[in-house]
Amino acid sequence: QRLMSSNYSLATYPEIEVININETSIKRFTSHFYLSEFTFEDQGPVVLIHPKLPQLLQAIRDKTGRPIHINSAYRTAAHNKEVGGHANSRHMFGMAADIVSEHFEPEEIAEIANKLQAGGVGKYKTFTHVDVWGMGRRFDRT
Repeated sequence: QRLMSSNYSLATYPEIEVININETSIKRFTSHFYLSEFTFEDQGPVVLIHPKLPQLLQAIRDKTGRPIHINSAYRTAAHNKEVGGHANSRHMFGMAADIVSEHFEPEEIAEIANKLQAGGVGKYKTFTHVDVWGMGRRFDRT
């Protein structure tokens, strides 16, 4: 199973953690985020997670003081294609998450992520995209 696009490989990002979910029971990344939140149904045995992503999500959670739900984090190349993701999506490297909050609008979460200097922040009508790739990429798809 291909883990990512043909333009990038794990060698591009050596800090990414490769986790075999069949060998890991309950993995806790931060005080509020667990491995199961970064996976999707029928994805296979491997998850890629950049260590800065759970830290960013925890920082957003800490700033809001409220739960943050991950709609989508790690995606295989096949799943990314199925959901219409960008061909070089950072989701395929465990570097991005689409998140929602019952207590904050997507633009409010985006503003918090901006203040935390997330690499990428995207506002959508129903969720906020955050990633830890590069710096300063912002987009509005509302």
